[in-house]
This record gives sequence, C-alpha cells and structure tokens, in this order.
Amino acid sequence: MRNDTTCKQAKEKAIIFCAVMFREAGLYNKVRDALFGKWGEPLLAGPVFDFHYTDYYRGEMGDGLKKVFLVFGRFVSPDRIYSWKRWTNRIERRLSKAGMRCVNIDPGYLTLSKLVLASTKNYFHRIYIRKDIYAEVTLRYIKDSYEGFEWTYPDYKDTPSIKFFNEARHLLTERVRESR
Repeated sequence: MRNDTTCKQAKEKAIIFCAVMFREAGLYNKVRDALFGKWGEPLLAGPVFDFHYTDYYRGEMGDGLKKVFLVFGRFVSPDRIYSWKRWTNRIERRLSKAGMRCVNIDPGYLTLSKLVLASTKNYFHRIYIRKDIYAEVTLRYIKDSYEGFEWTYPDYKDTPSIKFFNEARHLLTERVRESR
C-alpha cells in the first residue's frame, strides 16, 4: 500500500487587469464605466497610448487606435478568467457597429509571479480554460521585473508597459502584506 502525503499549496493572490483598445473616447468611457461598475475603481490606471504595434485591428476598428491598461485592486480567483473574457466579449458586441468591433477588451490577472491574459484564440502556448476561452502566461517576473516571452504581444513587453506592470506588482505586494 502506498503512503502518499498531500501537500496543500496556498493559492497565489491575483488581481484583475484589463487592456482596452479603442478609437473613440466616448466608447472608451462606456467601457470604463462598465469595468468600474463590475470591479470598482482601478488600483492603477496607465496612460492612454497610441497603438502602433500591428495592423491586425485596422480592418475592423480603423486607424488611430489607442490603448490603456487598468488594474483593479480586489483579490480574485484566477479560475474565473473565462467568465471575465465572456463578459468583456458581450460588451464588445454591444458596442459594435455593423458587426464590427469598435473596442477590444482583454482581461487577465496579475500575480507576484506572472501576468495571465485571456483570449478566444487558440495557439500552441495557450491553455484551454472553459467555454471557448484560453489563457496564456504573457509576462513572468524574474530578477526584479516582468519580462515577456517570444509570443508576448509587443505592446505588453514595451518598456512603458513593463514599468506599468512592475508598478502594479508593487501595489499588489503591499495589498498581499496588508491581507496577512
């Protein structure tokens, strides 16, 4: 008879972040209000920046795209990531015009060791979660900073974004200490 011992590991604390891409400020305000209504005021809001990293969204959303990262302070259960993505997809559909998205909302979560992004697209580095939603580790924390992988989107591993997520991690560290 085998004598196994079960090692119970504490769940890593996680907080939600959202990346919001848009062209029209009025639509961003609607998205922001929905996000704030669901998850509260952000713990940290990044600056709005020009999205010039790819033409992937141009055909659907047009030129002159902007993007912003928002980090919310409430601790969450990472296994709910699929429901966040399905909820943000409904917002995208509701704000679409003639079947074309006008906003792109990508939720995920941040822990002290990684940033995980939800997606509807499968690829070799993404893990199926539930109900047609996948997740990928987009950034990992090594040697005092987040860093990307070969598959990490360029806007996530750009220096200003890394600084933003490092600042968010610092705030998360403080929240974790306070919760003990």
